[in-house]
Amino acid sequence: MDLLRSNVTRNIGGILNPKLYLHALSGTKDVIASYQNTVLEAFEEILTSPNISKNEKIEFFGELKHAYGRSALLLSGGGMCGLAHLGVVKTLLKYKRLPKILSGASAGALCCCIIGTTKEEDLIKKIEQCDINFGIFEQSY
Repeated sequence: MDLLRSNVTRNIGGILNPKLYLHALSGTKDVIASYQNTVLEAFEEILTSPNISKNEKIEFFGELKHAYGRSALLLSGGGMCGLAHLGVVKTLLKYKRLPKILSGASAGALCCCIIGTTKEEDLIKKIEQCDINFGIFEQSY
């Protein structure tokens, strides 16, 4: 447990570096996926171990949450981006992957306000029933 506690970070070995994903369609990603699966197996082993007390498990996973971090959704600004954001949010909700941490600028901030003030079960309905007037994007001379 101590080894995992001290060595598990979100970007261990630079695995989040975008350059790793630019050229090869396989290979690097297989190694990273194998590492992540091994870490998950170790977590599962700790979680299900009868030799580790409940309090030790709570402490371990609590510390791990701080070290590993949480996913966040950052939504940018721009009118048309706001429409794309709604599609992204709808898809994340559909697959139950919408992060609890949200941030946005301009149109993204408005989307975050809607997300943060709407019950999850109502949010997909609200997005699907959204009657958007695209007239604001038309130029008038």
